[in-house]
Amino acid sequence: MPAVQSPLVRRSRRRGFTFGLTVLVGGGLLAVPSAATAHPSGALSANASTSACPALQTRVTVDRGDSGSAVGAVQCALRGASNEFADLAVDSRFGPATQSAVTAFQSRRGLSADGVVGPATYRALTAAPVPDGDPQVQAAGPTLRRGDVGTAVRALQSALGVTNDGMYGRQTETSVAAFQGRQGLVVDGVFGPRTRQALVANGVDGF
Repeated sequence: MPAVQSPLVRRSRRRGFTFGLTVLVGGGLLAVPSAATAHPSGALSANASTSACPALQTRVTVDRGDSGSAVGAVQCALRGASNEFADLAVDSRFGPATQSAVTAFQSRRGLSADGVVGPATYRALTAAPVPDGDPQVQAAGPTLRRGDVGTAVRALQSALGVTNDGMYGRQTETSVAAFQGRQGLVVDGVFGPRTRQALVANGVDGF
């Protein structure tokens, strides 16, 4: 039986490539498609699932004009952080759209909105997701301060009437300090036992 040469099929896609291989199996031909799309720059497929996001390269600061896998990981994380960024392209190029998304994310997390992804922004991106809904402040609970995240922070923000994104940033700290001042408490921006007691006593609608 003459040898059958297995042709290699290559199709370019966005500077990447997809392989399909035809091989000889039991006297017949079997096409073996490839589901992977690779990009030389380290970019993810534009329709990448956020569940498949690569790990953030937290030691690599990225800014407008940068490109590569570190940028792609940030874009993917932003898409998973909020529906607001669901349409952000994961192309591993830090252009105007990515800078705008980073700046918006930073602003909503009480960070310096400079459009640069550094340590603080990486921490916010890797924070545990905050569940939907508007939880209520409980009479007893943990002391909360700037940098904390989670459901308890979101409940506090809802009570104070500020953006309830679950991130204890500058806006939340300022609102807590203002409330403390009105209540005659020590103004430190930290939501501790005395501040909690005063907030619960006044009720959610009192702020």
